[in-house]
Parts: sequence; structure tokens; C-alpha cells
Amino acid sequence: MFKDVLKVRNPTSMETKERTQIENDVCEETVRSVFENPLPMKSILNQLECFDIQRLRTVNSAIRKCIDTLKPNPRIEKYEILFNFTDNWNQIDVYVELESGEFKGSTYTTCESSFFINYEYFPAQSREELCLNDFEATLRYQMSCMEELTIAYEYIERSSYIFGGKDNPYEELSKKTGEILKRRAHPLKTRKISMGMRQTEMLGHISAVDSSFLKTIELFLPFDTFWIRYHDIKELPIEVDQLSQTDQWKNAEQLFSTLLAITTPIQKMNVLHFSVLEILVETISSQDVDYLKTNLLKSTTFQKFKISFRETTIDESLHTLIGEPYSNFSSLKKVWYFQIQNTDYYIQIDLDIRDVRNIERNLIPKVIIFTRVPKEDAPFVELPINQLMIN
Repeated sequence: MFKDVLKVRNPTSMETKERTQIENDVCEETVRSVFENPLPMKSILNQLECFDIQRLRTVNSAIRKCIDTLKPNPRIEKYEILFNFTDNWNQIDVYVELESGEFKGSTYTTCESSFFINYEYFPAQSREELCLNDFEATLRYQMSCMEELTIAYEYIERSSYIFGGKDNPYEELSKKTGEILKRRAHPLKTRKISMGMRQTEMLGHISAVDSSFLKTIELFLPFDTFWIRYHDIKELPIEVDQLSQTDQWKNAEQLFSTLLAITTPIQKMNVLHFSVLEILVETISSQDVDYLKTNLLKSTTFQKFKISFRETTIDESLHTLIGEPYSNFSSLKKVWYFQIQNTDYYIQIDLDIRDVRNIERNLIPKVIIFTRVPKEDAPFVELPINQLMIN
């Protein structure tokens, strides 16, 4: 039928115009009968992901209504929203990746009184409002478990919002993203949540996540790596006393916070259930080391704890608490081994409190590492002859 139209070379022919109009009407009526009908539309939407669903929504209001009735799963794998700002420039960056691997990045910017998305001008629009609307619409019907959700501030340079004590212009915005997540019919399923904000704002986001699916929590300092190293930016302090009491924290398996210095005391941080932990703390004591050693020996899930610190009260009293080290390279670097009862595994403790500088000559944090190691990796264990030959 469409071939007949294409073969007619005279586009002004009345006959061709009439036939084309009839065919277009029939085609449109057929399409509408499918895309506005929930029964066939359900089968179609089951084959689509977020971006295709969004394109369908722009066709007409009837299709949008049908989609909202069916609530299709957009199959999002990763969602990242970063509130970027310096003293002179503000923008919001959003990155969405789907289960198929397809991805899209969007930049919401304001220049003077004009608003842009990916540098396309949008008259009389609120950047924040549109960003929040997109955030809610995109995740509203997400049912499958995401790989990662990231919500954070990102300071491209040494911003006076942090160093000058100014009010954070995005604090209210980040609170609203937490409220949007809480408005969902069901808690959001994600294996990892990454956050770079204050504890009160983190609580608003993590509490909206399904605790039975969350495996990894990451807290990070929202600075570009270059600026951290170039300006010798010290870690920002953060408390986790409230965060560590949530079900999400208690059920997670991994915790990372390498640039936000946690000020909550280790023994009140509720970390013994984690299998992997890599954090920076404000300070650590000999009693803290003994507490971790004693309790990790009882843990069935523990694999590795790496704790960095700037200040410490670790001294010779540690030898009294946990015993003499197996290797004592100096008063600043030591190694201990402790067998985990009824197993062929040991806990290896490496303590390094030397002053070490990075390539920019800035002091890096000191470190203590607790590692679960098999018996054959312990240097003092004599292996059978046949196992030595295999090794």
C-alpha cells in the first residue's frame, strides 16, 4: 500500500494526496488501537526499557495514561545524580544506565537567567524542578534491583560553600530527592548506595532503600581528585551515629568511606557485621584494636577491614592487650597473627603508623589492616611435604 504512494512522482496529485491521507488515517487508527490498549501494550512494554518508554510517553496523553496504568519496569541498572557547583558555576549532572548497557547523561545548567539541558535552551523552566520531576518519573516504577544509586554533591574546585562557611545551595534539593524516594509505593531495591552529603541528608536517602537487597554503602568526599591532591584538601569529618542504627546499615556487607573522616568512635559505629570495610576515622586507640581483634575472631563473615587514621593513641599498651607481634619491623610497623577458633584461618593484623608522603609530598593517613588469611599463608605454619611440593 505504501509502495503505491512512493511510486507516484507528482506530489501535487489530488489522487495521491487523498490516498495518502486515507492510508495515514488507517495507519494512525491501527497504531492507536494497539498503543492505547492496555492488553497489547503490556506485552510491548515488557520488551522495552526506560528510554524507549519515555519516548512512547511523548506521543499523546492517551498513551501516557495507558503507561501509567500498566506501570512498566524501566529496568534501570545505575542512577547517578551529582549536584555540581563552585563559586561561579552551578549545574546538576545525571547519568542513567540500563540493564541492556544503554546509557544517557544529562546536564542541567543555568547561565544568568537562562536554563539549559545538555546545552539546549529551555525557556521559563526551573532547573531544580525539572531535574526533580525527571528523577521521580524515571524511578517511579522501578521494580527490579538496581546495581547502584549515587546521590551526592560534587565540588569541582575549592568551593567557599565548604571552606567559607556559606549555606549549601543544594541542601534543600538533596532533601527533596530523599522525599521523592520515600514517596515510592515500595522501597527502592539497589545493591549499592553511594552518598556524598551530610548525615541528616544521607538518612533521608538510605531509609528509602530496601534493606534486604542493599549490600554496599559508600560515603565519599565530593571533590574532584585533582583538586584534592593539588590543594592538599584534608578529609571532611562526618558522624554516623544515626546512620549506623538503620536496618540498611545493619544488613549491608561492605562499607567504604576513604575520604570522609568518621568521627563516631569505632566501638559505637556498629561495624562488626561487615565482611569488607575500608574507612577513614578521626582517631583510633589500643583499646579499639583489641575490641576489633576480639570480636572479629568470632565473626563468620569477616574478610578484610582496612582502617586509616590521622591521629592515634596506639602505644605499647597494645602489646599488653593483644600480645607481642609476630613481626616487629620497628616501633612503627608491626604484624600479628591470631587463629580463628575451629577453623584453618587466621586473622592477620598489620599496623603501620610511619609518616609516609604521597607524590605531592603530603602526608597520607596511617593504617591498620585486619585480614582473614588461610593457614598456609601464615609464615610460621609448617606445611606437610606434599603440600609444600604443590605450592
